[in-house]
Amino acid sequence: MTDSARTFLEKAHEERSKYSQKNKASPGFYYYLYSTALMINDFNAALKYLNISMAQQRRINREYAAEDLNKTRAGFDYGLQNERISKLKLENELKRQSIVRQKMIIGFAGTILIILFIFLYLMRRQLRTLKNAYKNMVRKYLEIDSLNKSLTSCEKKAVSMSTRLTIKDEEKLYLKAKKLFE
Repeated sequence: MTDSARTFLEKAHEERSKYSQKNKASPGFYYYLYSTALMINDFNAALKYLNISMAQQRRINREYAAEDLNKTRAGFDYGLQNERISKLKLENELKRQSIVRQKMIIGFAGTILIILFIFLYLMRRQLRTLKNAYKNMVRKYLEIDSLNKSLTSCEKKAVSMSTRLTIKDEEKLYLKAKKLFE
């Protein structure tokens, strides 16, 4: 009975070995072969199947560990990327606020310059008006002075001349003075 069991164990191993993808992914199958080899006291075959089972189990464990490690790395990278994104968003917000402040300062300075130009324009216009008014006033004072001189000379003449002539000259002077003040 042990010879036929050994034969069937070998055939099972050969059949399984034909399918390379199943051969690499079946530690449980080889563990059952190991258990069967122990039952029939074929310790060499049992050791062979146990080694194959353990090697496949280690390989599967390494693959799972590598998968877990990749997932952990991916999670860590995802966290780092989120932190970078948050940092970039914060820097972007700070730059935006800085730009807004600069625009406000430029707008404020522009407004002050416009107000200053308007003020200077109004002051210049006011000074021009005052200058023209001063020129007119000086001209009027000169006319008044010339009228005053004329009056003084007329008064001197009036004393020496007749009354009728003095009244005519005074009326002319009065009309000129009236025109001047209008």
